[in-house]
Amino acid sequence: MTESIAETKNNTSSGIDKLASEIARTALVPTALVSTLGYFLGWSVNAAYYLTFGLSPSFVQKSVPEILTSAWIELAIGALGLVVGVAIYRVIGSWFQKENLKSRRQQVSLLLSFFLAFGLSTISGLISLYILLQYRIRLRYLALTAISIILLWIASVLGNHLYSIAREKMNTKPFLLYRFLFPSFYVYFIITILASIFFLSRVGIWRGVTLAERDISDNSHLPNVILYSQKLLPIQGRYDITSGLYVYEDLKLIDSNDMYMFVLEKPLIQSNSLAFNNIHVYVVSKEKLIMFQLSR
Repeated sequence: MTESIAETKNNTSSGIDKLASEIARTALVPTALVSTLGYFLGWSVNAAYYLTFGLSPSFVQKSVPEILTSAWIELAIGALGLVVGVAIYRVIGSWFQKENLKSRRQQVSLLLSFFLAFGLSTISGLISLYILLQYRIRLRYLALTAISIILLWIASVLGNHLYSIAREKMNTKPFLLYRFLFPSFYVYFIITILASIFFLSRVGIWRGVTLAERDISDNSHLPNVILYSQKLLPIQGRYDITSGLYVYEDLKLIDSNDMYMFVLEKPLIQSNSLAFNNIHVYVVSKEKLIMFQLSR
């Protein structure tokens, strides 16, 4: 009797361990993928922000939580896109189940719908890709890219369902082009995912540039910083005889890391039309500083 109870406990414990390991393994992959995507998008935001100030992206030395936090808007857009994609898949799937699409006329009509979605997606996608790579990123260009991705997903779902109801007719003349354009649903799925990641990265770049331009034209919300150094820095400052230190005032702190501070020299005139080539951004090594003082 005692051995039976002990064996039951061991089996129960083993079952719990297996369940816990399965749950951990199941949650680990999506978490790792989302974290990797978030880090890539967060780095894109910060790199675009630094580049707008004329700083190298190599200066982006933030912790993983800081990088992930920078990408919360892009991740939220991605989550919204996932919800929309699932909704489109279910709506089209329920429509296929409701309608009896067995007649040749209905199937040809569905085939034309696939060609229409594929054609519009391809044209709008190529146009938006050219614009995003050649010109300054704007919201309307991003909207065009999002529309092309949605059309691509609609074409993917239509093509998948079309193959399931007209499989025996794939060798007939109307479906030959379809077979060439739609090798499999998984190919379209992967292309849609890659296009979505590209879109989110462009959103991150646009947001980073927009934030930097805001800080350049109106930096009143940036913290003021006063630097004290025994060494002469390439910044306009004054020598304090009492302390024996060089004092650098009228500076705005853009960002900092363990090694450097990135400061912006405040312009004499604040203006939304301030030319970017009139600003002065300095990279100051913390090793050269005795101390610094922050204020709002």
